[in-house]
Amino acid sequence: NAGADAAQGDILLFADAHVLFCPGFFKRVSSTMRNEIWDDVGSLHFPCGWNGFAANEFSTHYELTLGQNFWGNNLAGNFQKLTEISAHGHGCVCVRRDHFFQVGGYHPAQAGYGGDEGYLDLKFAMFGFRNYSEPRAYYLHCSQRHMNYVWVNQDVARNNFISAYTLGGMPWLEKVYASQLASGYVPEVELKPARQDALRAGQADREWIEGRAKYTMDEVLTGFKERKVPH
Repeated sequence: NAGADAAQGDILLFADAHVLFCPGFFKRVSSTMRNEIWDDVGSLHFPCGWNGFAANEFSTHYELTLGQNFWGNNLAGNFQKLTEISAHGHGCVCVRRDHFFQVGGYHPAQAGYGGDEGYLDLKFAMFGFRNYSEPRAYYLHCSQRHMNYVWVNQDVARNNFISAYTLGGMPWLEKVYASQLASGYVPEVELKPARQDALRAGQADREWIEGRAKYTMDEVLTGFKERKVPH
């Protein structure tokens, strides 16, 4: 959010520090954004080659199990052309600056690792924008060679609770809480305070979104299903 505030251009690109871009990446990004999806773009994503290898560059999409949670496993998308998707990891993501501010950007209360990608992409969809994957450009994700940061499941759970409550209200918070509890990754004694923290942290944003979004979370999921968008 601070970077978006400081930026002067009309296209923003957020990327992890440990990525390498394919030749011609930025030219392709600009062309796709301006000439093909400018009016309705939320997030524009790209195929990712894990661990710095391009051989599996089409492993692009997250299986987010959106009917239960905002977190999931990597799923090979194998998109051969510009394709609408539901949500995607934010190792590298491109957005239109004015659309980013229109939806309120990333959630300022989310901390650590995990959950921010589902939050922003699904919020774009709630405001009527669409997210895409562009296979004509890709990047290499090299964090597995040397990772200088630590992430914990407690952060992921807390951030997912914030996303669930902010975007879907109490029904979605309870659904995601039950899913996290059933997974066993985080003890219940730690999940309960994270849930309460999400209620406090998400309340103002929840009210802001309710007054401005075009669709509810459930309507977004119905739209994905009707348009056969991977979700």
